[in-house]
Amino acid sequence: MKEYLAVYIVAMLKFMFAFPAGVGSNLNFIQTLCISIAGMMSTVLIITLFKSSIKRLIYKLYFNKKKKFSKTNRRIVNIYQKFGLAGIALATPPLLTPIGGTLIAVTRGESASKILLYMLASSIIWGLTWGAFVFFLKDTIYHLLGWQ
Repeated sequence: MKEYLAVYIVAMLKFMFAFPAGVGSNLNFIQTLCISIAGMMSTVLIITLFKSSIKRLIYKLYFNKKKKFSKTNRRIVNIYQKFGLAGIALATPPLLTPIGGTLIAVTRGESASKILLYMLASSIIWGLTWGAFVFFLKDTIYHLLGWQ
């Protein structure tokens, strides 16, 4: 049970790290995939449910004190302008955190249903590809080291 919780919490904070955590916890691919998607989507759901409060807080705390056009902010704006919510959703698992990607979508004024749909699709796509890679790599490394 604690293995599931560990992978779930890791996925809530950084989706891509959940798969190595699943391998380390001796979970199989399907278990890790489902728990990782649930973890990421929990974060997305929480943020989208409280988006009004979070949006006010972010603008109040973050944007009033920092430069609005930093290098990172420009990259995010460029991705959003070129690819929209789909681009942010696809960039969330490998480059951003579930928290960061969802906050960007929320501050851009996207609807909650759209955010949930795009983030779910992104987590499934990245979960299948990255998870398969990590689990394949695990078997290869174990074989090379003679652990199997």
